[in-house]
Amino acid sequence: CGPCVARPCLCGPCVERCSLCGPCVARPCLCGPCVERCSFCGPCVARPCLCGPCVERCSLCGPCVARPCLCGPCVERCSFCGPCVARPCLCGPCVERCSLCGPCVACPCLCGPCVERCSFCGPCVARPCLRGPCVERCSFCGPCVACPCLRGPCVERCSFCGPCVACPCLRGPCVERCSFCGPCGLISVSLVHLLSLSSHAL
Repeated sequence: CGPCVARPCLCGPCVERCSLCGPCVARPCLCGPCVERCSFCGPCVARPCLCGPCVERCSLCGPCVARPCLCGPCVERCSFCGPCVARPCLCGPCVERCSLCGPCVACPCLCGPCVERCSFCGPCVARPCLRGPCVERCSFCGPCVACPCLRGPCVERCSFCGPCVACPCLRGPCVERCSFCGPCGLISVSLVHLLSLSSHAL
């Protein structure tokens, strides 16, 4: 509720105010060594903070300074939120940005082999994508190129969204349209036959 005076307060040694709420003065605070403010809320000063080694700010929230941060090796910013600098990031090898959010640079990304962009969001480049063979675009979103798609044999478009081409569709034999949406056709029909069936259906 406020400062204590002269005699011991109800919670322990007399302090100007509990360190959970603000700075402590003169004697040890109720929570441990005297700190300017808990490292969970802001920077610590002079003595060890209540949560571990003294840091400018917890690495979960921003950059750490001088000594090891509470979460692991010192990094400019957690790799979950942005780029890491100089030392290994808390989540694995140092990358320019987490592959979940954008491209990785120089070292292996946190999710697997280095790709230009996560296969969930766009095309992969040079190395195998995180979800299987390299494709021009995730089969969830559009056509695949050159390699088998992520959901099975390579198709022009995911069977959830439209017709499949050349190979068996993802839900069984090749059909003009996914069985969720309409009728199924013959097995092993050609692309021309598929297109004619499509025109006929329209």
